[in-house]
Amino acid sequence: MYFDLGFEHIIALDAQDHIIFVVALMAIYQLKDWRKILILVTAFTLGHSLTLAISGLGYVTSNTTTVEILIAFSILVTAIVNLGQKLPKTTPQPSTREALIRYGIAFCFGLIHGLGFARQFKSISGGISDLIFKLLAFNIGLEIGQIVIVLLILLLSFLFTRQLQKKEHDWNVLLSGAALGISLFLIFQRLGGAA
Repeated sequence: MYFDLGFEHIIALDAQDHIIFVVALMAIYQLKDWRKILILVTAFTLGHSLTLAISGLGYVTSNTTTVEILIAFSILVTAIVNLGQKLPKTTPQPSTREALIRYGIAFCFGLIHGLGFARQFKSISGGISDLIFKLLAFNIGLEIGQIVIVLLILLLSFLFTRQLQKKEHDWNVLLSGAALGISLFLIFQRLGGAA
């Protein structure tokens, strides 16, 4: 049940902000970068898990509207950072420092995204031992759902850059530009709902 809940949390159509964030996070990567991608989405899941755990234990409460605006803002920031990247025909290996910064950002944004589901998760969690089991099952489902999205994006990236022979830079601009536009729409929509 909790595995399914985690999987559906990332795959469901009403989870579009989480899907768009994962898509934006991956925009600068290609199939050859699969290890970095796996670390990146795992860092996001760890942040997400931490927030769910502390909210499930009652240590954190949050304003839903504020969290939803911050989630959209995280997509916006990720897209802007991607668009600022200079990607030549072949993506250079980022430095260890750049990679660690990117993993840290994914973790921090995972904390914010976890708050988006915290209220629902808190209502289904019980004691500490029960919480650990539910959180583990939920996060395994979430991670598998993210991997499905990652594989789909990598397949589309391969088709775009190899089969259609387009530049990796163009792929980044396409994904990041779309994520940027959607995030702005979400921010204005959510700010309007908050007013």
